[in-house]
Amino acid sequence: QANVHADSQIDDDKQLVNVTFAVKLGKRARVGSVIFKGTNDRETASLQHSLRSIRARLTGGLLKPGKAYSRERMKVATNLLHRTLADQRRLASKLQEDPPRYHPETNRVDVSFTVDLGPVVTVRTTGARLSVWPLMSGRQRKKLIPIYSEGSLDPDLVQEGQQNLTDYFEKKGFYDAHVKTTVDRKPDEILVVYDINKGKKHKVDRIVLRGNHEIPEKDLLAQVVVKKSHIWTHGSMSQKLMKQSVKNLEALYHDRGYEDVKIQSQSIDHEPKVDVVFNIQEGAQTIVNNAEVTGNEHIPYSQLAPPVGIQMHPGAPFSPRLLNEDRNRITATYVNHGYLNAAVKIQVNRNPSDPHHVDLVYTITEHQLVRVGAVAYLGQKQTRTSFIARTTQIPNEAPMERGTMLAAESRLYDLSIFDWSSVGPRRPITDQTEEMALVKVHEARRNEITYGFGFEVSHRGGNIPSGTVAVPGGPPVQLGGQKIAPSQSTFASPRGSIEYNRRNVRGLGETASASLLVSRLDQRALTTYSQPHFFGSQWSSLTSFSVERTSENPLFAAGLGDASFQVERLISRKNNTRLQVRYDFNKTYLSHLLVPDLVLQRDRNIHLSTLSGTLINDTRDKPLDAHRSRFSTLTLGITPEPFGSSVTRLSSPTAFGWEW
Repeated sequence: QANVHADSQIDDDKQLVNVTFAVKLGKRARVGSVIFKGTNDRETASLQHSLRSIRARLTGGLLKPGKAYSRERMKVATNLLHRTLADQRRLASKLQEDPPRYHPETNRVDVSFTVDLGPVVTVRTTGARLSVWPLMSGRQRKKLIPIYSEGSLDPDLVQEGQQNLTDYFEKKGFYDAHVKTTVDRKPDEILVVYDINKGKKHKVDRIVLRGNHEIPEKDLLAQVVVKKSHIWTHGSMSQKLMKQSVKNLEALYHDRGYEDVKIQSQSIDHEPKVDVVFNIQEGAQTIVNNAEVTGNEHIPYSQLAPPVGIQMHPGAPFSPRLLNEDRNRITATYVNHGYLNAAVKIQVNRNPSDPHHVDLVYTITEHQLVRVGAVAYLGQKQTRTSFIARTTQIPNEAPMERGTMLAAESRLYDLSIFDWSSVGPRRPITDQTEEMALVKVHEARRNEITYGFGFEVSHRGGNIPSGTVAVPGGPPVQLGGQKIAPSQSTFASPRGSIEYNRRNVRGLGETASASLLVSRLDQRALTTYSQPHFFGSQWSSLTSFSVERTSENPLFAAGLGDASFQVERLISRKNNTRLQVRYDFNKTYLSHLLVPDLVLQRDRNIHLSTLSGTLINDTRDKPLDAHRSRFSTLTLGITPEPFGSSVTRLSSPTAFGWEW
């Protein structure tokens, strides 16, 4: 009963058409009858039971009269039927969903399936066990033989299962393993038998390279995926791994200019060990004799392929991979300078007298420089246009650079107020020299509430303190030889938390949040307000205020309050260096002391007012999985009494970290 109406409005100034879809859903249709064709009563009852099982309810495939009809539900139900037939060993069955029949008078949909059960398929493995445990052996068989997971039977899947079994035993050290497959077809049953002859177990003793003269053995072995045996392992070798090793070695030689390289692998058996040998015929190396660049009228040769320049220079080994990288970098350079239709063609000319010397010609067709005629902003409802313009930083009459547009997209998405963003030309670039840039955004939901409830049992106590006691907000307290036995109790109480976020406040990408956590021993409240552009500047700011009362320590109860304001900006994009300036006011109040003389009266109410600056340098390639990078911080902070502190303190913590 859904009704969709489209309405279009023409924007003559921008030469755009805005299309609005008005959708009236009506009542959702529900499932009428569920019919199976081609099955008897018993088989129909089994299939219908699978559509009403607990698995169907948990996966969203519950299909019975009265349930809401949707394509997603039908898709899940069809997959459940395929799985049910596979569990019944009907691997050669055919199941087809028929077109639904809709009854508008009842708003019901009749669904039907045409089923051809086919013969029962039995799969057996003989000659060797896949596991010492029978249950695990059955699971491993279903994992290795794909006719189970695919729910169908065809020669390709049977052959794939044979290869998987061979690889399985080879990886376990049975490098002479051989699997023979027989398929016995009968009218009511198909028997598939995998006869396994695993042979004797071996260990990979040596990996030998023969014929390598120009490339160091260390570089070649890094490409070999076959592994030698060690004290606790038998090594790793299979036909699949040997083929992959040959492929990797050939790719390395091609990168070094050896186009005619030929590599063959073999295994030499001297029980119970085996050697893997790679016989290499390197051939002659192909060298770049001359490299010429033509057509670059507006970008000099030295700037065509930053940062390393053109790699296929005279005297360099000829590498198809590096040649393709040169073409991509030159194209990217032109696109990032506003030549959006630039094309690069490379011609390889071989020397007639020596085919292992080549001349390269890079032919560049720059085409026209495209400039930004105007910038149009579409999709914003709450967000201010001026804020989007300040974030994208795309000026009129500037070259329409692809890198600038991609960076603008990233900055918009990083604000976390848009579901998606897109920056690009209004029309495909053909022969125009000026084009309007479109900045399209889709605003995300502005309000978000996250909450959680639970029940906790906490044991408050601990070891008897000896020497010192840590006090929040102050220095450790010396006990002076006194013995203190903390009270120990068990507390059972509910625990709950709730957090509210309001995004895009004032249409400027600002975010306000408030959170509350309550339990028997700990109560905490926190509010924050972040601004991506503090008063329209390039500084971002974060204001926070928190209060907490905790009695988790059996010696005292503590009240904590913290108010802070921080500004941050990027001072070097090249080195990813940021500067933070922060002011923090912290108050700590101790009460309910188990031993009144434990803390002096003046130390029970501590104020810390700190002004600090932090320099952060982060060159990690992947912050969550860094490889070759550096992360360092340098902080200088002062906590003076004139600012309201109980004590004067100077701190300068520094941290460095390297990954390689």
